[in-house]
Amino acid sequence: MDSEDLHERGEREIVQLHQFFEDWYRGHETADFDRFDQALSDGFMIIMPDGRVLDRDVIVEAVRGQHDSDSQAELEIRNVQLHEVHEATAIFTYEEWQGRDGETMRGRLSSVVFALDDQAPNGLTWLHVHETWLPEPEAAADQPERPRNPFDSGILVETFGYGPDTPSLVDYEELYQGCPARDCIPSIDDPKYVSASDATFLGDDELIMGIDINGQQRAYPARIMDYHEIVNDTIAGQPVAVTWCPLCGSGVAFDPRIDGEVIEFGVSGVLHDSDLVMYDRKTDTLWQQITGQGIMGPRKGERLEILPMTMTDWQTWRQAHPETMVLSTDTGVDRDYGDSRRYDEYEESERLAFPVSNRDLTIHPKSVVFGFEIDGHKLAVFEDKLDEQPSIETPLGDHELTIERRPDGSVKAIDEQGNAHPSIRLFWFAWYNFHPDTARID
Repeated sequence: MDSEDLHERGEREIVQLHQFFEDWYRGHETADFDRFDQALSDGFMIIMPDGRVLDRDVIVEAVRGQHDSDSQAELEIRNVQLHEVHEATAIFTYEEWQGRDGETMRGRLSSVVFALDDQAPNGLTWLHVHETWLPEPEAAADQPERPRNPFDSGILVETFGYGPDTPSLVDYEELYQGCPARDCIPSIDDPKYVSASDATFLGDDELIMGIDINGQQRAYPARIMDYHEIVNDTIAGQPVAVTWCPLCGSGVAFDPRIDGEVIEFGVSGVLHDSDLVMYDRKTDTLWQQITGQGIMGPRKGERLEILPMTMTDWQTWRQAHPETMVLSTDTGVDRDYGDSRRYDEYEESERLAFPVSNRDLTIHPKSVVFGFEIDGHKLAVFEDKLDEQPSIETPLGDHELTIERRPDGSVKAIDEQGNAHPSIRLFWFAWYNFHPDTARID
């Protein structure tokens, strides 16, 4: 075939396959999965923008599981170009723009190597794809375009009495209302527990938050925490506020005592930089979950003490702590917690639910990291790196650290004096947003 005909065939193949993706994600019955499956060569491989290398089987199963996952998915192909033709292959580039109805789209530049195959649709079979992010057209590109408050009620003004002139550590315009009312996500204030042997509702690989205080262990399944986000608890006489932001993948435990008084915390219904904003039921101060800092209200500028907490899978925690107690599904709320996470698809996607102030587009935003802040210096250690190397030596400021993943799944930094510094587990985008000057090990 001549180059003009080949260009037409290549453009048609690229557009048709991405039209399948859009139809498949939207749940259209016309989406032909077999056509997609047959378009990929046996040795197909893709390099994602964050550097991950995925083979054919991983891609096919990932796409299979995303049927009817996003009714507003939108894909657009632009600027298809044919660059080289060899005896049995052709190299194209194209721009793939992704978004949802009514939102700003984000672009990738894709290079594809096709095999010339007369038996394949359009005479081409996909061999290899390499994707990189395109520069944002504006600083706000890839930020969700959504109103600050899509609800009839205004939590900040009507419930808390806070407005644009209220002293605050954050820009009032950066506070987004995520639900109709305060406590729309109900905290658990009278938690009940079952033994590890009775926690038959938990699968071995399910994510849990684990706390060990004075030899007493508690496990808080993410599947339950997705619906509550805060548990006001006491462990071995120690008051604890266990908090979870599913949008940031961040689990943080705090000492809830303020001036010696134990204070309950609740979900404000407001988010800042896509992170949970808590409130205390004593002073109505708003608190940023990731940092534990009061951002608006009487306690503005104060910080809660962060307590060590482990995030790992249930099997790892149970084997290390067989006497652990587990948060029960008997939460006092009539809720079916199902057998899977409500945020599974969100955690795999590159999309954020709310705007954030600082972004790093070179790494998948939902990559899991363990963040350390030691003497003003910040460090993010990627979970994938710890999977490869459970013990890592690195300098940080004036310290020489050994980063260790321990048998119970906890990740700590041991300094040259033998002091153990706990970590916070969360998504890369969230850590980077609050700590853009961070060092990283990836």
